[in-house]
Formats: sequence, structure tokens, C-alpha cells
Amino acid sequence: MDLWSRKAVGWCVDVEETAQIARQLIDTIAAREGIARHQVTVHSDRGAQMTSGMLADLYDTLGVRRSLSRPRVSNDNPHAEAAFKTLKYRPDWPKKFETLDEVTAHCEQFFGWYNNEHHSALGYVPPVEFEAAWAATQPANEPAVAYPAG
Repeated sequence: MDLWSRKAVGWCVDVEETAQIARQLIDTIAAREGIARHQVTVHSDRGAQMTSGMLADLYDTLGVRRSLSRPRVSNDNPHAEAAFKTLKYRPDWPKKFETLDEVTAHCEQFFGWYNNEHHSALGYVPPVEFEAAWAATQPANEPAVAYPAG
């Protein structure tokens, strides 16, 4: 999630967690957003998998930064928490997914809606429109996806 525009910049569901899947997701996000891997920060809770040495080594190899929630603090990343809640509490959230294809289709529909129709606290403008409006104010020789400093 881009914390500035609140746009979900990437997502992935699979039956297992592997370094290859993580690498592909991070490469896809970096390429689509026009940024380098070192500009990506992955925030997660302090679950055993998220704090493992193997994952830390993978992030180092990929050149991404990681951010971990503080111990016993459930709201360190309120924007991501709000997005997860929006996903899980929508009326169309199924009680059960039967296949990976069902999960993927549901997420494709959700993130399309989230980025293009759902408005957030950013002036009640969906993330993609917010980003486009800001980009339209930038000089023509600036990159298509440029973020304010700070």
C-alpha cells in the first residue's frame, strides 16, 4: 500500500510462501510503480515467519526494507489495518474459499474497486484519481510516478 495515495500497489495469494513468489511480487510492484526495490518497505506484524532470519536475508537479497510492528501494538500501521478490515468486512466476503482461483478472483475484484472506486480520507477521492490529480500538477519532464519529498 502506498501510504501517500492509499493505493494498494500489489497483492498476492498462493498456496505457499516462497522466496520466488516474494521476489516476483516485489519486482512487479517496483516495475509498475516506477521505483527501485530499495524504495519498497514491507511492513508486517511480528509473527514468527515475519521475524525469521530467512525472511530478513531474503529482504536483504532483494534490497527491500522491512518494518515490523512494535511488540504488543496492534495499530502500528493503521492504513494497512484499515485496508485489511475493508477487505474482510465487505458484504461480499465469502465465508469460505474453495479454490485458489476463487480467492484470486475475489481479490482482483476487490483491489480494482478499492483503487478505482473506494474513497478514503483523501478528500473522498479514490486512490487512482488522487494520484492522477497530483501527477497532472507536475511538470511534463517529471516521472509519471513521482512522490513528494518527506
